[in-house]
Amino acid sequence: MKLYLTSIVLLLFPLSSICQENDVANQKSVIQVIGYSEEKIAPNEIYISLTLFEYYQGRKLIKIEDQERNFIDSLARYGIPKDNIKAFKTKAQYKKVKPLKKGTVASKSYSIIGNDAKDVRNVFSVLRNLKIQSAYIEKVSHSEIEEIKKRNRIKAIKNAKDKAEYLLSAIDEELGKPMLIKETNNAGVTIRGSRPSATDYYIDGIRVSQSQPLDTSKYVKEVEFKDIIVDSGVFIKFEIK
Repeated sequence: MKLYLTSIVLLLFPLSSICQENDVANQKSVIQVIGYSEEKIAPNEIYISLTLFEYYQGRKLIKIEDQERNFIDSLARYGIPKDNIKAFKTKAQYKKVKPLKKGTVASKSYSIIGNDAKDVRNVFSVLRNLKIQSAYIEKVSHSEIEEIKKRNRIKAIKNAKDKAEYLLSAIDEELGKPMLIKETNNAGVTIRGSRPSATDYYIDGIRVSQSQPLDTSKYVKEVEFKDIIVDSGVFIKFEIK
């Protein structure tokens, strides 16, 4: 039996060696590269969040509906349409409404979309004049951000292809078809700019305190939003002809 098994092993060994040699012979040469693309765009959607609260002015209750009508009308005079103002939350809180007196106070939250720094200045000017204190810049974006990300991915793939071609030209080889395309983990969208606060306004990271009224005539040239950075990376494995 041992002799029989040894004979089988000896017969299979040459066959295994031949298969390995064939695998090496059939293995294709490849080149692996990473392509990258970056695009900077100015945001054209600035989201401002604010909350209105009922309050007493003397004995008179200033209702949410009255405040809402005032700030919508005021924003319309600056060219910000009602369609850019979205109400998304209404609630009631039990809190102090007068000295030594508590009661239920209604509140309502909104999101306003501005298109540029000028719109933002106008919005905060209106809010300041109406003594609306709970407001902040929630985020910035671009109306075509998805299309921009698609375009940037294509640029990253072309960058990888160009890189592979000139590297192979240095050794007199030609680029073949792609065997693997994979996005790298560092691809994404970087949004730099304003940050929110419950009690203060922030414009492009600059704190505008409620205790220090904003002088819009002086501040008008200083308010700018940093660009949104859309970056894409791809890993591609190409066959070498």
